[in-house]
Amino acid sequence: MKTMFRVCLVSVFVSTASAVVPIPPTPPVTEVQRQVIEKNKAIAAEAAPQGRADLMKMMESDAFQSYLKGFNSEHAGKSSTELYQLLKQQIEVAEIIHNWDPYARSDTHIVDITLNTSVDYPIFFTNWQLTALGLSPAAGNTGLQNAAEVMVYNLPDFTMSPPDYTEASNRFPYGAMNIQKIATGVPKFGSISTVFNNSYIRNQTILFANDSGQFEMACNKSQPNFANVTLDCSKYRPVATFDNWEHAFVANSELENTTIPQLPGVTPETHAEYNLALKLSAFLSTNYSTVPNITSSTLFTFVEASPFMNLEWENGVKMLILTYRSNLFGSAAAAVLRTWAVKQNWVLVWANDREANGNDTSNYKSNERFVDAEVLAWIRAGQNFTSDPKFAMAKSQFNEHYNNVNATLPTIPADQLPSFYSEQWDIAWSMFEGSVLQVEPLYAGACANTDCAAVRTIDKACICDQNVNKP
Repeated sequence: MKTMFRVCLVSVFVSTASAVVPIPPTPPVTEVQRQVIEKNKAIAAEAAPQGRADLMKMMESDAFQSYLKGFNSEHAGKSSTELYQLLKQQIEVAEIIHNWDPYARSDTHIVDITLNTSVDYPIFFTNWQLTALGLSPAAGNTGLQNAAEVMVYNLPDFTMSPPDYTEASNRFPYGAMNIQKIATGVPKFGSISTVFNNSYIRNQTILFANDSGQFEMACNKSQPNFANVTLDCSKYRPVATFDNWEHAFVANSELENTTIPQLPGVTPETHAEYNLALKLSAFLSTNYSTVPNITSSTLFTFVEASPFMNLEWENGVKMLILTYRSNLFGSAAAAVLRTWAVKQNWVLVWANDREANGNDTSNYKSNERFVDAEVLAWIRAGQNFTSDPKFAMAKSQFNEHYNNVNATLPTIPADQLPSFYSEQWDIAWSMFEGSVLQVEPLYAGACANTDCAAVRTIDKACICDQNVNKP
C-alpha cells in the first residue's frame, strides 16, 4: 500500500514538472549577505536596550493589563518580567513562514516561486533569482522591493537592472513571524505556507517590525503608495534579530494605528498597548482554541523575519501548511506537494481560513489545523506516532476523505468550488477535531527542540525531526 501511494504521487509529480534550468553554484551565505548581517546585528544591538525598556513599560501599564484580561489571556495578571521571559522563549520557537501559491497568479504584482520553480531545485529562489535564471518575468513591484531591501535592510543597491544571478543571490527570501498564530500564516501571499527550521535560519535572520514594503510606501515614500497604507511613521525603529528583538515588538504595536479594536475602551493613546495585548494573547498562548479572533485589519500585522541566505529546501524547512479551501485538498497540486514533503521529510498540515475564499474576514477564528496522516506515516517525524491504534484509525479516515474529495473534484463546476470546499472542510473538521491528527503551533516550553514542527492538541506531544543540518 505504501509503495502504491509513493508511485501514484510520483507519477503526478513527474507529469506536472517543467524542464529544470541549470543553476550556477550558489553559496549558502554570500559575502555581501555576511557583511550586511553583521551591520544589521550591530544596529539591532544598539536599539535593543531602549526597546527593552519601552516594552517593559508597555507591559506594566494598566491599559495593557486590562486588554490582556479582556482577551481572556491565560497570562493576564503576570508581571512584565514574567511576560518578558515568556516572550523571549516564544520567539525561539515562533513559526517563521513564507506564503506562496502553486501556480502563478494574475491578480497580483508579486512574483514568487511556484511548483515549477521549487520542487526540482535545491534552494528557495528569490524573485530576483527567478528573473535572472529566466524562470519568471520581472516582478511588477521590483522598485518597491529593491527600495525596501536597500533602505530598510541596508543591502547595497544593484549595479545593473535587472541584476545577474550573482547579485540576485545577495538578496533573501522573505519570511513572517506568525505572532498571531494564524492557521494559514499570511494567506494574502498564498495558499502554501513554508515553515522554516529556526535553528537553521536563526543566526542569519533579520527582523523588521512591519511588512517592509508597506513601510517603504507609507514612510520612506520612495515608491507610490498604491495600497493606501497608513502607518504612524514617527514610531519607526530599525532592524532587529533573534538576540535583540524588543524594539521590533514595540514598533509593531506602535506603527499600526488603524487596527479596529475588538475590545471597548481603546483610545488613540492606548492603541499600541491594545495591539501588543492582542498579539501576545495569541503568541504566548498554550491553548490554541483560545487565541483571539483575526480581523481584516490585523491579518497583515506580522513581524517580518527574513533569512539572509540562499536557503536550502532540505535543511531550511520543517513543515508545509496547505490551505484546505484554496482548491488544494485532493488536487493535482496537493499530490505534488505531498510527494515533495515525503521526499524532504517535512510534516504537512492542512489548515482552514475563511480568507481563502473571500468570505467575510471582519472577525473570525483562524486556529484549525490537522496533520496529513499519510505523509506523517512516511517521514521521520511520524515514527513515534504511527504505531498508535488511534493513529491507524485516523489515518484510515483521512485517506477515505482525501480520496473522496479527489474523486469528486472533476465533477464540481469552478463556480461551485468554494461551497464544495467549505462543506468538505466541515466534514473533515468534524472527524479530526480532538483526534490524534489535530495540531497547533509550538509554544514556549512545549518541546525541547525548536525545530519541532507542531504540537498534537490532544496530548501535547511534539512532532519533530531531529535530523537537521545547520549552515
